Amino acid sequence: MAENDQAALETMAARVASKVQEEQDAQPAPDIEAITPEFLRQRLDFINHAGLVVVETNLPEVSLQWLCQHCTAPMLADPVSTIKAPKLKPVLGRLTALKPNRMEAELLSGVAIETDADAARAAEKLLETGLQQVYISLGGDGLYAADRQGHTARVACPRVQIANATGGGDAVAAALAACIAHGRTLEETAQLAIGAGALACTSSETIHPGMSWENIHYILHKEEH
Repeated sequence: MAENDQAALETMAARVASKVQEEQDAQPAPDIEAITPEFLRQRLDFINHAGLVVVETNLPEVSLQWLCQHCTAPMLADPVSTIKAPKLKPVLGRLTALKPNRMEAELLSGVAIETDADAARAAEKLLETGLQQVYISLGGDGLYAADRQGHTARVACPRVQIANATGGGDAVAAALAACIAHGRTLEETAQLAIGAGALACTSSETIHPGMSWENIHYILHKEEH
């Protein structure tokens, strides 16, 4: 990714962190149940000026649905778990992108995924809702991505020595968010996301201290050398 993209991401992150800190200084941080539609309504202008809004299903269902109905910024959703994923069903068509794992994609699409053809059918079902992009994580089998323009990508998971799988999915989501916000192609986004997930798993720490675009590219291309 270009240096100006990296600088833009750092600037955006700094602004968000500053805004969050201002609100934290002004009042006690709410628990997740306190993030009500009214709470979101009061902050909607700030939210709508984001380059990308990332949501997940730990939010109360009524708040998640309200946000999806009123947010005008692009949205990426993480289903989090098969227990909480159904919260997204009514709003799939409002989302820019979705990052389910195999089981979450099966639940939301109604298609059992055992082969690449199954993953393609599940993605098609999800896109029929109005969802614009879907990135189905297949664990050690990699990732399948598709969008409403007919583009698809099947990316294998790089072979790495796994030290700790915790945080791998979060790294995938973070890379997806960065790439989508900066207009990367579906193929590029899928590759960088799977590379970020693989890199995260090589560290015993939940957040890999060496996480960077340079190291992600190294993970993706090391087998070519």
